[in-house]
Amino acid sequence: MPEWSDATLTAVFAGTNDWSVKEYWSRATLNLLELQLTLFPWRTLPGNQGELDKARGDVDQLVRKQAAADGVPLDQFDSMVALIHPPPVIAEMWSSGET
Repeated sequence: MPEWSDATLTAVFAGTNDWSVKEYWSRATLNLLELQLTLFPWRTLPGNQGELDKARGDVDQLVRKQAAADGVPLDQFDSMVALIHPPPVIAEMWSSGET
């Protein structure tokens, strides 16, 4: 799966384009909720997918370690969301030809 560009990530989550996540929640709550989003570039975290899919805390530690290495001050935020690409999936569609 190709990574999203930083520009695409920003457009989808924080864009002022009438369809972003931020604008959706603003409209859905009649402007009572205004998301304050700060987005940082994609990073490739060290780790093995097979070992990291057991507990969220493992991924959380890697994200915090990478953020510290990049100088991202996570202590300035109320919460953090990490978007993780799913592993490759072999999905096949099979049909017997019957309807």
